[in-house]
Amino acid sequence: MDLTKARQQAEALLKALTREAYLCGAGLKPESERAAIYDRFAELTSLTVFRDLQARAAMASPPEQRLLAALLEWLGAVLVEQAAASLLDRVETQEAQARVRVDGEEMTFRQAEIRLEQSPEPQTRRALQAARLEVIAACNPLRRDAVERMHETAWRLGFPHYRALAERLSGLDLTGLEAEGRRFLRETEDMYLDLLRWYLRRALRVHPKEAASHDLAHLFRAPDEDAHFPPGDLVLSAHRCLERMRLDPTGQGRITLDLEPRPTKSPRAFCAPLDVPREVVLVVAPRGGREDYTAFFHELGHALHFAHTDPELPFELRYLGDQGVTETHAFLLGSLIGNSQWLKYFLKVDQPESSARLAAFHRLYLARRQAAKLGYELVLHGAESLQGLEEVYAGALAGAVRVEWPATLYLADVDPWFYTARYLRAWWFEAQLEQYLVERYDEEWYRNDRTGGFLKELWHRGQSRSLEELGSELGLEALTPDQLIRDLTARLS
Repeated sequence: MDLTKARQQAEALLKALTREAYLCGAGLKPESERAAIYDRFAELTSLTVFRDLQARAAMASPPEQRLLAALLEWLGAVLVEQAAASLLDRVETQEAQARVRVDGEEMTFRQAEIRLEQSPEPQTRRALQAARLEVIAACNPLRRDAVERMHETAWRLGFPHYRALAERLSGLDLTGLEAEGRRFLRETEDMYLDLLRWYLRRALRVHPKEAASHDLAHLFRAPDEDAHFPPGDLVLSAHRCLERMRLDPTGQGRITLDLEPRPTKSPRAFCAPLDVPREVVLVVAPRGGREDYTAFFHELGHALHFAHTDPELPFELRYLGDQGVTETHAFLLGSLIGNSQWLKYFLKVDQPESSARLAAFHRLYLARRQAAKLGYELVLHGAESLQGLEEVYAGALAGAVRVEWPATLYLADVDPWFYTARYLRAWWFEAQLEQYLVERYDEEWYRNDRTGGFLKELWHRGQSRSLEELGSELGLEALTPDQLIRDLTARLS
């Protein structure tokens, strides 16, 4: 296939898949039909085109090689997912349409997660979790078949396993990253355990030996803090903050907010870059309180990045490349909800210390969870068989977060193409970038009108730089968890 045509078709396919994911995730479409979309692009999604791109990338000059490498990685991920698309469609459709009954009340599967987080009673949380896990378990045979198809596709593409395919095409040292993740777990273990025990006993009245993942979901929902995070100030506080930095919170009218509650809307907030930079949708299923703010600001970071991307950049540098870059921008804005001075100034919280401390603990929990997930996913996607991986998964997650963790999630709690690695890298880089902003624009960089110009310059580049390249340009240290550890220690000690 002609390279120009391949790029045009790749952009069209990605846009179609993104729109489908948006409609299904936002609860606007009852059935997922990704397989049908892939069928329309059969000429692009072929082994022949993949091999041709491999050959072209091997011989290309550096500027063109960057574009081809990004396109090749994306096509490799597409071929793997396409092989399982019909199965994944069935999973998403079944879960979107599933209903559960708990204590005589019926609700959708997706509503049950929100209800679980809101419930103050441990036994109710456990019942809601059990109902959710039944739905997930019913879909696990489909997920298992999907993973096996993905692994078979990696082998057909000439790689010993999915892990090797992803590592080779992405250029990421997943093994080295996992080792750094284990170091992060070791060095934050004592701090995490002390805080976990304190929060379980004081905030939840749950004995540490009896605590489970659903209890932590309620802890981080923090309903006692709802008065600090009124729904009416959610968008307004973001606008006030961004305008102080001389930033347009609407991304020049390119960002659409979807904040409406819907029974089948995904409880997981997301940003849908439908046409970068012209059309971006930010989707949040409102549940109230701090979690709405954290989710909204995180996704707003993505949305602003995409909406400010240079429209003249090639497709590969607007959409593809190092996804840790856009996650960094998301984490940076999301971190404001854990900043005590930001809470005082923009939300008028008189004593924000406890809220900021809980946010920092949540950040520590999430980073530890991602570190454990990466280790598990390396096993999952390098294994010859899926036998016994439920126990491997549950052991890895429980070992990191130190509460009971459901083995049923061993395939549902897996992001495609080792996206967990992107999250980890972004956690680490965001801590470095925030420290850079503090040193350059002072502690309250989010109120400095010069900060906006700097951020717009970063956003304008789209995905044209890796985290390592951005770090080098800014004079930052090597990409490790060290700054994140220092930051968390300072906030939580």
